[in-house]
Amino acid sequence: METKSLSIGLIIGLIVAGAVGYTMFPSIDNGSFQSQIQSLEEDVDDYEDQIIELESGIDTFEDVIEQKTQEIESLSVEVDELESEITDLNAEIINLQDVIFIETSFSRTENTATDLTYWISRANESIKIMVMLITSDQLAGSLLDANNRGITVEAVIDSDWLYSSGSDYQRLLDAGIDIRSDERAELMHHKVMVIDEYVVITGSYNWSASAEDSNDENIIILKSSTIASDYLVEFNRIWGQTYPYEPEPEPEPEPEPEPPSGEGYVVINEVEANPAGTDAGNEWIELYNPSEYSVDIGGWKITTTHGDTVTLSISQGTIIASHSYKVYTYTSQWIDNEDEQLVLYNAEFAEQDRTPVIYDTSNDSRTWQRSPNGYDSDSSLDWAFNTNTKGSIN
Repeated sequence: METKSLSIGLIIGLIVAGAVGYTMFPSIDNGSFQSQIQSLEEDVDDYEDQIIELESGIDTFEDVIEQKTQEIESLSVEVDELESEITDLNAEIINLQDVIFIETSFSRTENTATDLTYWISRANESIKIMVMLITSDQLAGSLLDANNRGITVEAVIDSDWLYSSGSDYQRLLDAGIDIRSDERAELMHHKVMVIDEYVVITGSYNWSASAEDSNDENIIILKSSTIASDYLVEFNRIWGQTYPYEPEPEPEPEPEPEPPSGEGYVVINEVEANPAGTDAGNEWIELYNPSEYSVDIGGWKITTTHGDTVTLSISQGTIIASHSYKVYTYTSQWIDNEDEQLVLYNAEFAEQDRTPVIYDTSNDSRTWQRSPNGYDSDSSLDWAFNTNTKGSIN
């Protein structure tokens, strides 16, 4: 090193100078001078040893510095990692501070439906629901109340339970609530309600009477925008795969046969051939005027065709108004239950209408009737066997 070279040079210079001095000044004591040289040489050796020791110390110190530098760098990495963990923990603390536990409810020992109704009534803006079914009239009613208050109510239920026994689907739909079906083959098995994107209610509780009165079910109620956000992501995923209800378009009505110009017409519209109980006096036939004109049916006749036939005459001056009905009975049994056919004649005994051959062995309140009401295409397909609609639309 530079320091070492300088020191050795200085010592050598002193030795040379001493030698030169001795030559130039022979009067100096040679023994004394030799002793000084020896002493100086010993000093040089000591200095060299010290220099070697110092250089070794410097090397060792540099190794220590390098080691400490590496330790500092390693500690810096650990500090960064710890700071990251601290940041994550702080975020978790914030999330945990966001969660407010409200309560639990167990349906067999508590009124869970009432708890749900209470929180529905607290909604200020929105209610989002994912459940398998809604058959609880109490909960359906609370959703209707919320909807009437202007709360946005959106619900997804399983497609297999839309029209199950006791389902409130149609009731909610008719009230204008956007309730949709999950069309996947698997079940919609979530049981979650999120209110105002903050209150979360979840658990095992289905919205049914059996969940309240029979099963062991539970809910937990939390206030947490973070948890609500997670559930809303799931709700929106499922909601995005559903479609709003669109009613089936009304079928276009079959055109009625055109009446003669300026005239009305009348059809046999319904027949009760086998009423519940006694037939005599309880069998009847209904005439209907589907046209836009009143029709005078005075002198017209209704005739049976099977067995002991009966002809019933309509009183003179009888008017049947447009889209109106006339019902006729007979004092005794007059319409057979099998192979019967009835014919309507006008006053000139020209046939106006005829039923298909009818069978009615059920002895109940069902009748043969045109379907739709008054439709006449001269086909037996115009008729259906349904619950009677005597004197009114089929």
